[in-house]
Amino acid sequence: MDYIVARGYDAYLVDLRGYGRSTRPPEFAKPADENPPVVRTDVAMRDVAAAVDFILQRPRVKALDLIGWSWGTALMGRYANEHKERVHRLVLYAPMWLHEPASTPTQLGAYRTWTIDCRAERSADGAPEAKKDELLSPEVFGAWSAAEVATDPEGAKQSPPVVRTPNGSYADDQDHRRPVSRFGNPRKSLHLHWS
Repeated sequence: MDYIVARGYDAYLVDLRGYGRSTRPPEFAKPADENPPVVRTDVAMRDVAAAVDFILQRPRVKALDLIGWSWGTALMGRYANEHKERVHRLVLYAPMWLHEPASTPTQLGAYRTWTIDCRAERSADGAPEAKKDELLSPEVFGAWSAAEVATDPEGAKQSPPVVRTPNGSYADDQDHRRPVSRFGNPRKSLHLHWS
């Protein structure tokens, strides 16, 4: 964002509910398995639309340059498709990619918890072995880790610290992967991965 602002742009960062510095959904106050997955795509799209509406209230702003990261690439792409008149440019950064589906539990709770060590292992998934060390320097990963844990004060109290994030995107992925066919044959489906 600093890079973008230094080049004369106004920059807004939207943390979808349950992520980053946003408000945690009320379901986070209970054990995850007591509620279904929260912050599914329809909810996230309402958050995106509300943010765009807010920004477009500024004088002389008719359309925005949108940048989506990870799951945000699907959200920004969908928003741009549905609201072409409000989008000037679209950037998709670190988009979801095709992969073989992981063994995900069929019953997802409202949120998931993950540790920084687990995230470090996942961040290199799919990268060639010789390139894994080049993806993210230990200094940058350390700074990101500290900032990420700080976004979840309740999770930070655990040992080791965890970050809680909504399971809505995982539930959407599961729904997308389910084989469906009008003719009784399982369809070949694309499998998406996001951070």
